[in-house]
Amino acid sequence: GAYASAFAARAAWTAGIDLDTAALTRGRARFPNITLVAASCASIPFADGSFDCVVFSEVLEHIPAELEVGCIDELRRVMCKGGTLILTTPHHGTFWWIDPLMAKTHLRSLAGRLRGNNVHLKGHKHYDLGEIAELLTPQFELIHIERPGWVLYPLAYWGHLLPFGIGALPILTPLWQKMMDADYSREHGAAAYNLCVIARAR
Repeated sequence: GAYASAFAARAAWTAGIDLDTAALTRGRARFPNITLVAASCASIPFADGSFDCVVFSEVLEHIPAELEVGCIDELRRVMCKGGTLILTTPHHGTFWWIDPLMAKTHLRSLAGRLRGNNVHLKGHKHYDLGEIAELLTPQFELIHIERPGWVLYPLAYWGHLLPFGIGALPILTPLWQKMMDADYSREHGAAAYNLCVIARAR
């Protein structure tokens, strides 16, 4: 709800979907002017052409690989022709491997190798621009690309996760935020940690 509310001020109507029902309940209480629905992006409960803008931010990396194309198709279905898609996702840049959310995937992959099983795990995936272009271009025209962040963002994330509540100390949390903001204020190209694409529905 919080992110949707930022767009709601400039939209005639705003809706959001999530699988976290507890978060939706909190969101409905805080933002009664926004339509919040429990749903997956693999099956969006809105009619064809319902939206002129869709924000798909930090979601793709959590979707099973076999459902990625279907989810992009669903996004296009609920958008009107010429509508705007804003997509952000982790980018496979220089420091993708220190993403804290990749730790579980790294450990599971290592355990698999030790057992003699070389199983590919998507985990919390970082994409390169070519992969995103391949996913989007059948349905969308890419009109703007930014690749911000490099190393300060993941380091600040790890800092926030320091044990015993150290990372959340009031004296440190502004530092983590300043590091993240500084990192995301610059374009880093192929080395970047994150990727933002603005695309137009065909």
